[in-house]
Amino acid sequence: MAKNNNKIITYMITGLVITVVYIFILYLLNLFGIIIFVNRFSIFQEYIAELGGSIYFFSGNIILYAVACLMLSQTLSRKSADYHEINFWNTAANLSVSLFFGIGVLYTAVGMQRAFHLALGNINQDMATSMGPWGVLERLVNGGLLMALITTIVGGALGYTLRLVKFMVFGKKLIIIKNEHDNLNSLRIIEQLSVIENIISKKKQD
Repeated sequence: MAKNNNKIITYMITGLVITVVYIFILYLLNLFGIIIFVNRFSIFQEYIAELGGSIYFFSGNIILYAVACLMLSQTLSRKSADYHEINFWNTAANLSVSLFFGIGVLYTAVGMQRAFHLALGNINQDMATSMGPWGVLERLVNGGLLMALITTIVGGALGYTLRLVKFMVFGKKLIIIKNEHDNLNSLRIIEQLSVIENIISKKKQD
């Protein structure tokens, strides 16, 4: 049963990686004008375009997350799994999840900086007055405000979703392994204390 679950997890994560790579390739082909999306994909294309350069980092991080989860799944499926190897891939997956938030925050700051620079950096008070609030707002939106908002949403959504997926798939087994490791360390400490106690008692008797 456990082997079947591990196979299902492997297939799911492999499918996720292939899907992300496929979408990324389509995006690059569309970016360089090799293929053109039809109208039904125009909304999707607009969202991808608004992500700007963050799409490269999000795509790479999804692949990193998938690889970490695949390796974690394979390590957990072994009968004599090394705790340190499990901890390494678990930490790699957690780091990848944190990077989604980091990429979102970073490109939020980049988008805000670009928006304010393009909207207000090259105009004076008279120009701002002539444009009016709607004109300034339009320059903000076109300058990068949408990218700032969308990258925040995408980074947060991916981070929380993939954290939940990881917990649902591996959480129970990781908790059991951690408890077993902690109990084993506790037993070793107790054994060492018993040895020390025996040595001290022998010295007292002498």
